[in-house]
Amino acid sequence: MESNFKIETVHSNNTILSNNDREVYDRIIGDFKSVREIFNEKNEEGDVNQKFTYGQQWNDEEINAHIKQMRYPFVFNEILPIVQHLKGSQQLTRMDTKAVAREPGDETKAQLLTCINKWVEQTNRIEYVESQVFESGIIKGRGVAMVRWVNEDMVYGYPKIEYFPANQFYYDLNAVQ
Repeated sequence: MESNFKIETVHSNNTILSNNDREVYDRIIGDFKSVREIFNEKNEEGDVNQKFTYGQQWNDEEINAHIKQMRYPFVFNEILPIVQHLKGSQQLTRMDTKAVAREPGDETKAQLLTCINKWVEQTNRIEYVESQVFESGIIKGRGVAMVRWVNEDMVYGYPKIEYFPANQFYYDLNAVQ
């Protein structure tokens, strides 16, 4: 039996890559490095926004300057109550998904799809994931949920929907809708 792979490259974790795989790997790493600086700036802005939201509006230098002047570094947090209000509104206005039959006679299929959607939502505790993504979107400017297939706990697996930290998520800046 002939091998279709020409082994020439060994990755740093001892995974053997063919020339074609190496080109794809190098392209992915190049794409990642090209946008990393842009996303680092966005992540820093998001971190500053998060600190302000949760009452950490002074850095150590500013706090020490206040203390030297015999002043207390007060925080008048007007941001957190607004974020909590928006998050509460989002939680109160959730809607359930429902499949609708498009053709006569498809009502049973629509009911089955609705039950499957409900099962997926309950399995993944979607109300918490939605709230985390929404809050991250308000505070940091973007919220991310990841959908993947997991083969744990169940025979054939199931779709796993989970919150993904925005500072670990990179996307193609040249993508068009």
